[in-house]
Amino acid sequence: MMATKSFSDSALTQISASTEAAGTSRIRGSSAARLRDPRPYLELCVRVDTVVALVVLVLIFLLFNVHKEPRGFKDFLEMRLTMKNVLVLALFAVLWRLLFTWCGAYNWSKIRRRDVEALRILAACNIGSIVAILFPLTSTGGGFPVISLVCFGIVVSIATIAVRNVARPILAPGSNTISRVLIVGSGPRGQNLQRELSADLCEIAGFVDSELAGTPPSPGAPLLGTLDELEAILVRSDIDEVVIALPIKSQYMQIQRVIQTCERIGVHAKYPADVFQHTRYSPRLDSSDRVQLIAVPMVPEDVRLLIKRGMDLTITVLALSLLSPVLVLISLGVKLTSPGPILFAQTRYGYNRRRFRMFKFRTMVWDAESRQAELEELNQASGPIFKIRCDPRITGFGHFLRRTSLDELPQFLNVLRGEMSLVGPRPLPLRDVERFEEPSLMRRFSVMPGMTGLWQVSGRRNLQFDSLITQDLRYIDRWSLNLDIKILARTPWAVVRGQPGD
Repeated sequence: MMATKSFSDSALTQISASTEAAGTSRIRGSSAARLRDPRPYLELCVRVDTVVALVVLVLIFLLFNVHKEPRGFKDFLEMRLTMKNVLVLALFAVLWRLLFTWCGAYNWSKIRRRDVEALRILAACNIGSIVAILFPLTSTGGGFPVISLVCFGIVVSIATIAVRNVARPILAPGSNTISRVLIVGSGPRGQNLQRELSADLCEIAGFVDSELAGTPPSPGAPLLGTLDELEAILVRSDIDEVVIALPIKSQYMQIQRVIQTCERIGVHAKYPADVFQHTRYSPRLDSSDRVQLIAVPMVPEDVRLLIKRGMDLTITVLALSLLSPVLVLISLGVKLTSPGPILFAQTRYGYNRRRFRMFKFRTMVWDAESRQAELEELNQASGPIFKIRCDPRITGFGHFLRRTSLDELPQFLNVLRGEMSLVGPRPLPLRDVERFEEPSLMRRFSVMPGMTGLWQVSGRRNLQFDSLITQDLRYIDRWSLNLDIKILARTPWAVVRGQPGD
């Protein structure tokens, strides 16, 4: 007892000394920032973001139209707003605010870091440039050409981020806010947490463990005592949070005691979500009104998906606008060269094996699907997929469409409907998927299917089934926005080479 008491007193003295040493600098440096309420900053953002968007919209309109006025800027100032224009502007302002809210741009827990805030703003502005299509659709004088939407998206993103960067240091809690953390558990897991939390601008007060044997994990983060002394340490020291890093399996009861002690003292307790080992992506909290669960995602789930969707919508709208004459000519060509419908809609498996109707320009005779069974013995592809190089069902005009990949253009409609993305594994027909023999092949359905992908830009129909699946899984494991951009950039060359995708 005397030995324990002596150690406890020395540990508490050590904590008190370290607290006093850090106290002055914390009071002078970060306490004010730590206590600052982020609501004024968020309230300002709610008001200013929409104003910035409207100002940029007016400037873009001025840029594309001032040269049309005989007296230039003076005529622009004398223009009258119609009731229709006022209503469209009001609708745009409402949608803009809702979009920023949906992207989490007004949720402090999601934009605490500046880089994450910038990504969410980029996602909102990217998608918001699609919302601005209201103006070309309602403009009778052509004051908003499609290219103006691209300029609007770029300028409003830069302007919004710039305005927020000016207001943030004044109104928002400082990004260098320091939390003083006590780690329970000094093993490998605790040491890893120490490194991660230190990199995240946390001050590590020290460690508490069930046993005191061994060397301290770090000279700057001493071993302060045992679990029996945790309550006394929390009472006598300046600790903001307790992070539990004890092994769950062997010290379940000790962890429960730590949580109860923190509840009794009123100190926040946290424990890592990675209770079990995962080989892919980090687990996340998935909560509802009734239950809180730890989700184990199979693919990235962050703001990059919003940016990807924004890219899909922006490029799709631009492509449909620019290619509309081509779409009309292809429709006429299909209708005049063979009997049957212009579009071919086939049920395919998409995200999470959800079935949807994928659109293509019809390149085969109208009864092609009913004739596939009699051609099965001519299949030239390995594995479950079906491909024939010289399929007798393809029409003359269909050969041209397939060679140029123009038959894939109607899939922009699937992108608009949220059933496909521009980049991703190709959606496979029901017949092919039902012949899968390996359960692991189903992982290709964990992401949104795409109009183009690694398969299409890496040889496409020359690839066998095993190579096709390897490319799909490689895309899923290495997915990034940069990879999507590279695939999109390589797709035109694959089209020029005349290699149809499926």
